[in-house]
Amino acid sequence: MSDRWRSSPFIIAVIVFLVCPSLSFAKEKIRFGVSAFGGYNRCQMTDLNKHVQFVLNEVDVALASTGGRVTLDGIGHGTGLGGGLHAWATENVLVCAEYERLFAKTSKDETSAGTAYHTELTAPANGFTLTGAYFIPSPSKARFGLGAGVGYYSTKVTADLSSDGRPATDVDLGLGTTGEPILTSELKGHGFGVHGLGIMDYAATREVHLDLRVGGRYAKTAQLEDKTTGEVLTNAHGKKVKADWSGPFARLGFTFLFGKTE
Repeated sequence: MSDRWRSSPFIIAVIVFLVCPSLSFAKEKIRFGVSAFGGYNRCQMTDLNKHVQFVLNEVDVALASTGGRVTLDGIGHGTGLGGGLHAWATENVLVCAEYERLFAKTSKDETSAGTAYHTELTAPANGFTLTGAYFIPSPSKARFGLGAGVGYYSTKVTADLSSDGRPATDVDLGLGTTGEPILTSELKGHGFGVHGLGIMDYAATREVHLDLRVGGRYAKTAQLEDKTTGEVLTNAHGKKVKADWSGPFARLGFTFLFGKTE
């Protein structure tokens, strides 16, 4: 799939963001703004964690005679940073088109059987989302609402097992004769997701709003494939391995609003 088509969901989202409020609330005064935010996310990553652990189990078997072992905690959480465009279509309806970078990483350094090993797995995501929210009418500066949306997510996964600063190979561990790295790889993938949330908006000033969001996300890739060869990654049962950022999240951000349109 070309980069042009990979980015099309976000282009569509921006068009919807710009056009829908104008069509649906033509008689309302719309306020636009730009936002920035950061947050914390839980994620599943079950497939990836199991795949890496399966490889490490084979390494442990090879090191068993020397009493050595290589371990790595699975990915289960991470942070996120992003920003985007906001539009108050009415006083109580908010539409957001945003980009978020989700960070997901785990690594470990240890010495096993007299050899220093570094194990690392990273699965960040570039998320392009479109969200709509409705707020309970209130004269207070702090208002509460509910929202939902859709997103497009892409990733480049990297996995590495290195020994003394270089990739550990099957020859090093007695697992083969090819000289190929045991774990080093670059994988790419993409997919769609949905999310729901509760939101609190606080109007610090007319132009600056703070918002706190707590919710859940379901988002995973359709598959992961080797960036060089195009080979699809599968597990021991022949099923596709996927990157999965599904889980609860919380984020805090601010929006700078511009003047109302007539």
